[in-house]
Amino acid sequence: MTATQKRTLLWLCIIGLVFFGIFIIPNLAGAKDPIMLSVFEQDEFAEYPFVLRMLTSDLSFYQTIRYFVIYLFYYYGYPFFFFSALAILPIKWIAGIDWMSQTQLIVLVLRQMINVLPGILSVGILVYLQTRFRSLLKSVLLFLFLLLLPPLVFNNMWWHPDGLLVFYSVLTLFFLDRDNFRFGRNFLFAAAFTGLAASTKIIGLFFFLSVGVYLIWGTVNRRISFKKAALVGILYIVVMFVTIVISNPVLLLSIERQEVFTAYKSGFSQLSQGFYEKSTGVIRWTGFLPEIWRFYGNWIFILFVVLVAVVGAVRNKNRLINVLILCWALVHIVYFTFFASVMKNYYFLPAALPLFSCLGTLFDLVPGREPAQIANGAKKRWLVNGLLIAASILILFQSSSFIRTDVELVIYQTDREKTSANIQFFRNLDRNYLSRIPVAEKLLIYRDWRAYVQPREHWIVEHDWNFANYAYIADLKPDLIIIEFENANYFSKSELVDNALDFEKAQKRFVFYSDAYHEEINGYRLLHKDSFGYAFISDEFYGKYFE
Repeated sequence: MTATQKRTLLWLCIIGLVFFGIFIIPNLAGAKDPIMLSVFEQDEFAEYPFVLRMLTSDLSFYQTIRYFVIYLFYYYGYPFFFFSALAILPIKWIAGIDWMSQTQLIVLVLRQMINVLPGILSVGILVYLQTRFRSLLKSVLLFLFLLLLPPLVFNNMWWHPDGLLVFYSVLTLFFLDRDNFRFGRNFLFAAAFTGLAASTKIIGLFFFLSVGVYLIWGTVNRRISFKKAALVGILYIVVMFVTIVISNPVLLLSIERQEVFTAYKSGFSQLSQGFYEKSTGVIRWTGFLPEIWRFYGNWIFILFVVLVAVVGAVRNKNRLINVLILCWALVHIVYFTFFASVMKNYYFLPAALPLFSCLGTLFDLVPGREPAQIANGAKKRWLVNGLLIAASILILFQSSSFIRTDVELVIYQTDREKTSANIQFFRNLDRNYLSRIPVAEKLLIYRDWRAYVQPREHWIVEHDWNFANYAYIADLKPDLIIIEFENANYFSKSELVDNALDFEKAQKRFVFYSDAYHEEINGYRLLHKDSFGYAFISDEFYGKYFE
């Protein structure tokens, strides 16, 4: 590396370290206990017990290894849980036997190490691909712009596989660019990171278009024969699938392998059909566009980014990386536009972050000491300068909007325990009613899984991911039922039953939640309600403590 590149790298490391530290405070919020995770981040709540289980060591050596490898939550790949477990292992060593009670610290480490750190590293690699660190100012500007993208800021404030997915995806692009049609070890490294991306979340397989175009481009440029291109293409697939198997060792076990396939099939079904009612991507897009504009910019800016990427793919000296990024982004856009029914703002992040890095192409248009090298003739230079000024104004305007969104996201994350209607509902319920029940009294509670219940020594708190119905309640026999108003309102609609993915389950939910909506669950009395939800106490407990 040259002196300029080293200085640039140093400054990016300093900025990245500051950025890493900024997220510590918001990432401490919303994690006082495991149940609180379900209030704000249901995915975190679902994943959390399994990463703790992986580090169970009060067993035989065989069982310890088995727990660490057979992680059971197969909706996401083993690399996510493997690195998550490694990240919190020092907490177990330091805190000792009571380490699992350190929920807030554990979740902080998971959010910082599995999402924030990979995000910063991904941005750094993308900046290198676009600027090669040859200019400190240009590299810092692009680095800051990408770090402040709202979907990345959002992704930095929870624990989720998308941080690693972005990192592996960027490394795939990095090694394909580094290979530069030599089809050597860097090409195979790219295959390995494609495997890790696919092993983490199945959409890592979306690299098929980028790799296919890369191989075809190599044959067109006569850097490789058609026969050899076919062979190295097969080798790429082999290395990718070997990596998937090695990084997901449960695939070697027949029972677990079937569970993995079932989980992935379920995940794709939910994305394409919806969770409870039949849906299509076209229907979902209508209501999701404002979220896209907020997190990725208005349609003018998005079209501008795509145009710059296309220009970079046609004329830029970094043509290869721009073409690879465009192919990677195109598959995402097509899939989530036409085949997905469930839309989340972070779904586009693995493709959008590299795509937005293509704005670095604009730096190549900035006149240097010899303007004639940029454009021949004064008129052409004026045109280039005018376009650059217009582009700069557009980027500055959109950046200011991004920063406002970022500030809103960070403030919400930091203050959400104070402002949460879920938590306030429980506090009022506890203060006004549950405080009448003796502390030593055993209490079995059913809660809709976004409702908060503070853990207590003699309380057992249950939830069901498929929600409640009368058969479930009759079997569980809870003393207290907490229902979220949003669920009661949603599941009590008869049209939902008619359009349900599973009619039988929908019908059972409809009967129960209709009664809850009308404040009359059989065998229970309404104890408390507000805008968040309802609390029903069993007739037995009502007679003992509330008559």
